[in-house]
Amino acid sequence: MGFRFGKSFNISPGVDIHVNTSGPSLSLGPKGTKLNVGPQGTYINLKTPVPGLYYNKKIFGKSEGKESPVYDECPFCGHKMRKHWDSCPKCHAPLTGGESANEEGFRNPAVFKGECGFLADYLAVECDFSVVLSAEGNVEYDCVCFGLDSAGKLSDDRYMIFYNQPQSPANEITFTSFKNRGKFTVKLGKLPSGINKLVFALCIDGQGTIKDIYSQSTRFYQDGKTALEAPLLGSDYGKEKSVICMEIYRAGEWKFNFAAKGFKGDLSDLLKSFGGEEI
Repeated sequence: MGFRFGKSFNISPGVDIHVNTSGPSLSLGPKGTKLNVGPQGTYINLKTPVPGLYYNKKIFGKSEGKESPVYDECPFCGHKMRKHWDSCPKCHAPLTGGESANEEGFRNPAVFKGECGFLADYLAVECDFSVVLSAEGNVEYDCVCFGLDSAGKLSDDRYMIFYNQPQSPANEITFTSFKNRGKFTVKLGKLPSGINKLVFALCIDGQGTIKDIYSQSTRFYQDGKTALEAPLLGSDYGKEKSVICMEIYRAGEWKFNFAAKGFKGDLSDLLKSFGGEEI
């Protein structure tokens, strides 16, 4: 699966510029009525009187297929979505007629450094999912997940999940490793109320720094599909020994933060920063 990169800029009320690998595009109009002009053509997006239903139509440019309504609420399972997807993140029912609809509206699992969002926009949070950390480079490293309380501290050392402690007390988080990957299976619904944040990190073991890693990625999987992916390069860092790759936290509902934040110390230092003690 290839990566898509992009960024949006608001230049004035009702006017936005979007830049991604397909090229720049321009969005004009108030919320609910948008005119999108880009390399794939010109589209009009209208909110209909039916709750949760939008209509999308190409008005200029080569037609690539049949235009279809685009939903922000799945008509099959009722799952709420703050973005327009080509398929429901929960039941995977198709919601559009294909890539002839809006290029901005399609399910794109790639997120960018520093990006935050609602986890439910990408997967069904009430079901099990996996978070996989992987890296390529000539260094050895450890993958770890910290379960933190509202103060950002590891109040219970049993919620430091890594190779030496591969599961949390009630198996809400379990860890397995293979080749250059570390896989955490997460059951958010079973976490105790005192765990407000999960922090996924990669730490260099021994000599070397994060800069010695050619590439690193964090991917969320559910039902055998990539739900969210966050790619990085070692060149994004300096001489840090660890990197906080991804955070999942409670904010009314579960959200994610692609932190991609370097940390100067190793695994032991990172543990201490969260208030834990090495035994």
